[in-house]
Amino acid sequence: MTGGYKACASTLDQAKHTLSAGPPGAPQSPVYFYGEGTLAAGESASLFRCGRPREAAESATAGLHLLDETFVGLRGFCATHLANARVALGEIEEATDVLGSAAELATLHRSLRLEGAIHTARERMIPWHSTRAVKNL
Repeated sequence: MTGGYKACASTLDQAKHTLSAGPPGAPQSPVYFYGEGTLAAGESASLFRCGRPREAAESATAGLHLLDETFVGLRGFCATHLANARVALGEIEEATDVLGSAAELATLHRSLRLEGAIHTARERMIPWHSTRAVKNL
């Protein structure tokens, strides 16, 4: 994982540099939605896959604060990334809270990918299936 993490970190650093070098707030751009929040959300998914759940949770939390509320789908994915990180950290109640929020967002944004990500995150909670938090989810 170390080699994978180094490559991931290098790519994320390059993306951060590219984002900071671009023109500020260019709404005419075909990727107008790609900003610090989108980058943080993607970073959280990458960090989780590299086995760094604490950093993934921090990036996902930042992403949720930075993403515009109109970006429902992106916010749903970011919340799912945060839930995955919380599960990996053993923070099950927090994970169920944020996954519940992702599920609410999914009702507003009809996306099979988002629904699949939510189901995958929920499956990660199977070891805690008997806890109240998971049962209530």
